[in-house]
Amino acid sequence: MREIIHAQDSYAKNSKPMNKLQRLKTLLALIAIASTVPGCLPPDKIEDNVPTAINLEESTQTIQDYLKNQPPETTPIRIGVTQDKTSSLEANRVKRLSLEKLDPLLEFIGKNGGELAYLRACNDSNMPMSRVKISQPPRLDDQDLLALTLPTKPDENANPLFAHEGEEQRQKERETFKEGFEHNSAIIAAHEEAIKDWETSTQNKLNQYRQQLQTLSQQPLDCPATDIYGAIQRNSLFFQEDTSIWTKKPQDWIIFITDGLHNTANQKANFPQDTNVLLVNGGTTVGVFKDIEHQSFEAPTAAIDYVLHNAK
Repeated sequence: MREIIHAQDSYAKNSKPMNKLQRLKTLLALIAIASTVPGCLPPDKIEDNVPTAINLEESTQTIQDYLKNQPPETTPIRIGVTQDKTSSLEANRVKRLSLEKLDPLLEFIGKNGGELAYLRACNDSNMPMSRVKISQPPRLDDQDLLALTLPTKPDENANPLFAHEGEEQRQKERETFKEGFEHNSAIIAAHEEAIKDWETSTQNKLNQYRQQLQTLSQQPLDCPATDIYGAIQRNSLFFQEDTSIWTKKPQDWIIFITDGLHNTANQKANFPQDTNVLLVNGGTTVGVFKDIEHQSFEAPTAAIDYVLHNAK
């Protein structure tokens, strides 16, 4: 056991600092070895003999630090992007969106959680949107962890006649501590695994969505008219969906790339309240958006940068 300790001490002096999970694994391994291998130090002696960086008290602090050092809880975003596909766009000097320009938004959602919904505005715009939803990153709840109490040290002034009773009590405390530490370490290890699974699932979803957008961009549209109100109605349905699946209220953003000219029979529609409407427009005409509160942008990338800068 002393060789293990000295090896660990030498390693700590000649290598990079361990991260929180590595330290937890090291602590658990040392406690397990000390508890099971004949001739090794008993758990109450580990605290006195293992270097300070890896003793029992440090083990409880490491778990507490793991919770404190979690990334802050993220705020998801929901963003609807609508591209006007009618020919009047060029006449009114509105710059079209290249779908690969959506990548920064997808990367943001891939880190923080949220949903992106893309729609092509045509003569009938009230059509299903192309969507991708990413859950927020997993977080460890401190309520899942057990509160640990360090085993008491032997009382040097205790009556020798009662030493056996004291040792029995300390042994129970050591066993309780070890069980609690193993429980907490298992919870943290499962959390680390959940993060890996979330990262893999997120990348798969985003890659599939990029392919979906690529396929969509290759499908031609014949748009003899522009149904702006239908597009507004569809976006409104998207933003009226239940948000209880998110642990924090999402921020809602709408990007419309259009000249705003509505020339179909569909009735007037409005966006829900508390949505940030961004209009990418050439400035010659805004059409129906003259009656809709919005912020104007000259290019799609400028609107996207604005979202990323202001998303919390």
